[in-house]
Amino acid sequence: MLSGEEKTYLINEMKKLMDEHGKKAPKNTQIRKYAATAIKSDCKEEFLNYLHYQIGRASNNDEKTYLMIVLDKLNEIEKRFKSDEIYLKALGLFFGYMARYKKYLDEINHNRNNQKSPANNNYPNKKNFPPNKTNEYGKRR
Repeated sequence: MLSGEEKTYLINEMKKLMDEHGKKAPKNTQIRKYAATAIKSDCKEEFLNYLHYQIGRASNNDEKTYLMIVLDKLNEIEKRFKSDEIYLKALGLFFGYMARYKKYLDEINHNRNNQKSPANNNYPNKKNFPPNKTNEYGKRR
């Protein structure tokens, strides 16, 4: 069982990683697969083998770069957890926290991208232009 202090450490390390490199991160479902694989693995070498495989099959350079950075981060985390069992549990939590935070970042970025800029407010919406001239029964005049 991990202590609150250890979980706080994992969350803080994950946030640093995501805040700096989160735009290159794989999709939320893929991150959850990393968490599940870490929990199911019997030893750290098994999980690292899976991660190396994912790096090899990454579809774009951003994802490869991100996974290499994650691998470096996991090596840092390993120094804090001595046994394979506790380390793999920590990785499961690390990737679980990452999936949650990625969802948050995606939503924040989505909302930011969908806001209209003030410069665009001067142009009419296509639906309202030209204005429909209808009578009180909804028929066009």
